[in-house]
Amino acid sequence: GNALKQETKTYRIDGTGTEQLTSRRVVINETINNRGDAAVQRIMNYHIEGGVETLTNYQVLTNRDFDASHNIANENIKTYDGFTQTGDIYTGARLLDEQEIRSSGYTSSGVAAQQIIVTYSEDRSIVEAKKITNRDIDARGNVGITEIETYAGSSLAVDDATDMSGITLTDAIDRQTIVTEIGRASCREKG
Repeated sequence: GNALKQETKTYRIDGTGTEQLTSRRVVINETINNRGDAAVQRIMNYHIEGGVETLTNYQVLTNRDFDASHNIANENIKTYDGFTQTGDIYTGARLLDEQEIRSSGYTSSGVAAQQIIVTYSEDRSIVEAKKITNRDIDARGNVGITEIETYAGSSLAVDDATDMSGITLTDAIDRQTIVTEIGRASCREKG
């Protein structure tokens, strides 16, 4: 069967050796196709302190396209500061940001060779656009080199559900290269 609801709890051990619940994450999978891919995922993140649970954010992931191995190729993520629930209906509160993500070149371990992520603010203006390229990916999914190029603009409209070839990144800001070796990581930035 398919997981309709998943819950992850994080605990810390206090000075007396007692477990203290510190966070909780709930994922609700909806509109699952016959291949087991969820078209919509709702994620609620909670912070817990002193037994009081506080919602930190609510996300709605719309997974538009999957490859043959169930990897998401075209996705939209909306992050809200809260939500209201009426029965099984969830409504986001104030929109904090929205992301359009296009991923391609997945390896057998599930790591995308390339991703383009365009982030919008609540007023739908572009906050940033990133192109992430992963190279030297081993069989376990460990990435040897990650290059992150940040741009000020993009041709992608916030409601555009086209493939990655329709996205043009503009006004390069910087490039960061992360090289990971066995047991250590280093980081180089280029402006």
